[in-house]
Amino acid sequence: MTETNDNGNISAEKALVEIVVQSWKAARLAERVIGKLDARVQSRYLSQFRFFNRKIDENLTAAGYSLVSLEGQKYESGMAISVINMDDFDGDDDLVIDQVIEPLILKQGQVYKTGTVALKKEKV
Repeated sequence: MTETNDNGNISAEKALVEIVVQSWKAARLAERVIGKLDARVQSRYLSQFRFFNRKIDENLTAAGYSLVSLEGQKYESGMAISVINMDDFDGDDDLVIDQVIEPLILKQGQVYKTGTVALKKEKV
């Protein structure tokens, strides 16, 4: 659910963050689709995809925000994330972040929006 101000309107800052999250999700989808294309065509689309990501990052940085993916990192309790599958594991399992559903968003180095992730057992 999106937060609104007293007038029932979403703030510009919240709207920006929502656009960023949805753009991040669309970029992840595009990356998977591009990966399935023929190698000849793939390079052209990868170039456009990288340009899109670079522009998003540049503008986010200019506004004081940054995205943190965390994918592949060791899970530690207290991280600024929500875990969707924590009930699948025992308390003594060594876990890593398998998939980022929504990225962690920082504003001027501080947590602005927690991320959402799925975990898996760390391979030994």
